[in-house]
Amino acid sequence: MNLVIKAPITEHNLTPQQELDKKSKAHELLPTAISNFLKNNWALLIISSLVYIGRVLTGPEFVESRDGLFFLRALDRYSVAELRPHWPGYPFYIWIG
Repeated sequence: MNLVIKAPITEHNLTPQQELDKKSKAHELLPTAISNFLKNNWALLIISSLVYIGRVLTGPEFVESRDGLFFLRALDRYSVAELRPHWPGYPFYIWIG
């Protein structure tokens, strides 16, 4: 009875050709994932683009309140002590801005 045990292929015992194949397959996966995302979510991307364009076109041309002014000052330099913006500071919104 001949019993042949083959070791599983791991990164330590790959041949040079297998390493090249593994690297080339990794580069092929990203474009495939992006194209699949675009195929599955095309409507969401179009709606999001239209909303963004509408938001840019209808945005105010001036600061409407003190709160907006404090927010704009915080985009330049964040400091709650200097009312950039006022307390509690909303660091998440400043980071997005």
